Amino acid sequence: MLMPIYNFLLTVAALVGSPFWAIGVLCSEKRRKTFWYRVGVRFPQHLDRTLFQNTRSIWVHALSVGEVMSALPLARHLKQRHPQVPIVFTASTLTGFELAEKELASDIDGVLYFPYDHPWCIRRVFSFLRPAVVCIVETDIWPNFLWFAAKRRLPVIWANARVSEHSLKGYLRFPRVFRWLFSRFTWICPQTATDRDRLLQVGVSSTSLKVLGNFKFDQLAPPPDERFNKFGRILVPGAEKKLFIAGSTHEGEEDIVVAAYWKARERIPGLRLILAPRHPKRAKSLLEGIRHQGLRAEPLSRLLQSGIDPPDVIVVDGIGALRGLYALSDIAFVGGSLVNEGGHNPLEPATFKLPVLFGPDMRDFAEIADLLLQSEAAIVVHHVDDLADAVIALLENPAKAKRMGQAGHDVLLTHRGAIQKTADLITQCLPAPLPQIKPSEHEKSHPPAG
Repeated sequence: MLMPIYNFLLTVAALVGSPFWAIGVLCSEKRRKTFWYRVGVRFPQHLDRTLFQNTRSIWVHALSVGEVMSALPLARHLKQRHPQVPIVFTASTLTGFELAEKELASDIDGVLYFPYDHPWCIRRVFSFLRPAVVCIVETDIWPNFLWFAAKRRLPVIWANARVSEHSLKGYLRFPRVFRWLFSRFTWICPQTATDRDRLLQVGVSSTSLKVLGNFKFDQLAPPPDERFNKFGRILVPGAEKKLFIAGSTHEGEEDIVVAAYWKARERIPGLRLILAPRHPKRAKSLLEGIRHQGLRAEPLSRLLQSGIDPPDVIVVDGIGALRGLYALSDIAFVGGSLVNEGGHNPLEPATFKLPVLFGPDMRDFAEIADLLLQSEAAIVVHHVDDLADAVIALLENPAKAKRMGQAGHDVLLTHRGAIQKTADLITQCLPAPLPQIKPSEHEKSHPPAG
């Protein structure tokens, strides 16, 4: 009964909202770029359709940039484990798709947009990809998608599942709806026992729950590539230059970070600041504000193109650069934590053995933040003076900074394994052997590329 009601409301909303959708698609660059792909009318030109006709695929999905970063190692691991099986990756947002395409284009068989949750759109994409199993990472759960998969008896895994207190309250307002929705999953793999207990409160069967850990602990530092080397040549011309990076910052935080940087550079000559806003489109306004304060500031893209001497402040104006910049820095502040945003992943800088600073609001990464604090790998800062003092203290005491960085890296190593366990579960859900489709005469004369 739930699905007919949902689809009736969905259809009504689509009809009533169609003029607004049309205006949104015409006026929004993001919607123009994604709409026809998410409807299921268009597919990326590089995809080889015959690849999916001959062998059923493994489909990994992540919502946006944060979830994509978590899911990248899983997609790569699955392709290494199953080289003959098509591995496809979808994202829902433009920035998530662009990041996945940049990182995975040469590693797996296809990167696409996730379809809108309408039966026609879902059917189109399912018919194209012909998945044998689907793995949804962290979030982005839709009724029609799950219903359609269940109708096809397709295993669907909710991996790296996290249930915040806020989400739990929402689930408990409509327990029957969410109990039904979550029952469509073959397996739900919470990050922690706390996440598992919250799902049990909603009414999820304990037999479908497996606590496998957090993917973020598996994100060890990648080997240096050409982009990393280019960053190094531009940003680190001399050992006397120190780099303080503030990653994934939000509106209101940059003023605090820049003010702390002003104070810290009085004690640390040559200190430079890398400012990486969570939303790169804010880079232009940030640059103007920083320059008004008398600091030399340039966007990262200009430095990469022109090779000019690094200024006081480098503002990141694109996606996909943050990990490489963490790797070159001496100390890191993790944004979203000095404003009411719940924080961002502090393990990203810990991957590169950096001492980590963050504000008091780390509720979205509470367990990770607690582990880092307990291991003396991180420091909580509350305001400008706190942040400036911590930066100065760590840069003037390299031995302490090194101990903190190593402690954070040890936390990562201790809690690794979620990617491997999730890949094991996906493999168990695959048909054995995976069915092969006999190619048509046309396909024999036009074999798949590669």
